[in-house]
Formats: sequence, C-alpha cells, structure tokens
Amino acid sequence: MPKISVIMPIYNTDPVYLKEAIESVLHQTYKDFELLLIDDASEPYIREVIESYHDKRLKYIRLKSNSGAAAARNIGIEKSKGEYIALLDSDDIALPERLEKQVKYMEKHPEIGCMGTSAEIIGDDSDNAGFTKFKGHKEIERFLIFINCAFCNSSIMLRKSVLTKNHIFYNSEFVPAEDYGFYISLIGKTQFAFLNEVLIQYRYHHANISHKKCQVQLKNATYIKKQALTAYLVDFKENEIDLLCQFLTNQSLSDQELPRFIMLINRLIDKLRMKNWTDEEIRDFFKKKIKKLYYRTPSLKGQCVLLQKSPMTQFFKLPFYWRMMCLITRGLFRHV
Repeated sequence: MPKISVIMPIYNTDPVYLKEAIESVLHQTYKDFELLLIDDASEPYIREVIESYHDKRLKYIRLKSNSGAAAARNIGIEKSKGEYIALLDSDDIALPERLEKQVKYMEKHPEIGCMGTSAEIIGDDSDNAGFTKFKGHKEIERFLIFINCAFCNSSIMLRKSVLTKNHIFYNSEFVPAEDYGFYISLIGKTQFAFLNEVLIQYRYHHANISHKKCQVQLKNATYIKKQALTAYLVDFKENEIDLLCQFLTNQSLSDQELPRFIMLINRLIDKLRMKNWTDEEIRDFFKKKIKKLYYRTPSLKGQCVLLQKSPMTQFFKLPFYWRMMCLITRGLFRHV
C-alpha cells in the first residue's frame, strides 16, 4: 500500500503543462506514492500523453463524461489507497522535496489533518496573484471563516482518515470555489497547518477555471462564507450575517446600513472575546477592513455617521482627525 496518493484531475490540459506536472511527481525525492490521473473525459491526446509514461505508480482513470474537477477529485479520494492524499492540478508543478517534507511534518503532528505550503506563482499575470502565509491552525481557521480560501489547492496534503471518518468530499455545486467549501467542511473536524516553504509552482494563466469564472467564484465563495459565519457565530441572525458578509467582501454599505453595522461590529467584538480572541487579535484582523469601509463610503451622510464617536472607533483606535480627513475626501480612495 502506498503511503501517499497524489490526485491529479485532468481536462484538456496543455500537453506541455501536463507533462511538467506528471514528471514533477515522478521525480519526487519521496518514492512511496501512487499518482491517480483522473481524466475528466478529455480529448484523446490526454490518454496518449499519459500512456507515454511507463511507471507502475501511475493509475489512469478515465471518466465517461465531463463532470468537473470537484467530481474528479472525489473519484480520486474514493480510489486512493494512501494514508495521505496530496493534491496537484494538472498544470502546476510540485518541487522535488514537496512530498518528503509534507509527510515528515504530518508524521510529527498527528493532530494535523490538512496542511498547505507556500507557492511560487508562474505564468500569465503572475504579478497579480499571491497566497497568504500563516503561522498556525488558529490563524488559518479564522482566515477561512472571515476572509476567504486560505491555501493554494495544489499544495494541500490531507490525512485520508479525517475525510473517511467525517464523509468529507468536494461539493460540485460550489465550483469554481469548491476548494474553499472543502476546507470549510474540515473546520471542527481536524486542525490545519501551513509550511512556510515554497514547494509548489502554481501556474496562473487565462485558462484557469477561477480566472475565467471569477464572478461565479465570488458568488459561490460568498455563499460558503455565510454558511461558515452562521456556524461560527451561532446566535447571529440571517440579516446580521448578510450585513457582516457585505463588509467582509468589501461591498459598500448604504447610509441606512452603517448605523446597524456599527452596532453589529460592537456585538461581534464581544462574541469574539467569548471565543478567546484577544483585543489585539481582533484589531489586527479587522482594522484594515474597517478602514476600507471609511475609504469606500462616498456620501456625506454616511461619513457623518462614521465620524461620530462610538465604541467601534474607540476599540479600533481611529483618531478624529483621520475620520475627519475621510469625510473631507469621502470616497476618493474607494478602490483601495
């Protein structure tokens, strides 16, 4: 039985990219793995590329009809035999020590069921892409709930027993934000980790699903975030979750919504304190977004609401002169 199952969904990938992806796995310093190549009903050239390799660790599975990356990954999870599952998209590259270093970490930390790594961005528009770095489980979990997807999907290693025990799979309805939904479903079931070392080259180009369907991704990610917030905050009402989600996704708030928002933030602070957040952690996590709210409020009435002294302004230490400057320049920096 292999120690690791590497799952690679494939759909009409550029053959040059596909070969680079496959060979990056075959050339790993850690050798005890199987590579599950899930062909999502691609054109015939994909089979030809795969059959050009003669390595017993390659397992080729062709789906009868195109079902999407989420469904392909689920097939890979079901067919996998390894104790650990490593994900890699068919146009990305795993650096040689990726599997070795991740397995070593997971073996030392049995409480960790999902870990990612730093990634180098390559390809078109790579200067416009990036991934956040994290210090540990608590920071990752909070980022997932309140911000967005925390990982480069191709850097992920999972403990299969966590998925099996909790019946966790990818949800095709969330495509192209299915990875975000997948990580949210792991919250409370295991702990997260992040290895601050570049072990993946993530290819950012115009053919990326997330690049082509960014509006759908945003919509689905927002839906997932609402689910996560509802579960985490428990006693917050639906309209409060909606308002909080508007704020977290950098949407403008109306003049009528701003007073309710200030009250909501004060309540959120109290709630997070009950969940063992320190005041410093709350400030560090939310202050930048609070400032963006000021920058993006163009109306005089809205800025007057924000100008008023409140527990929110005191907690986030927003000086009067700074709030006055936002009123004077109102909305001038709304694209910040």
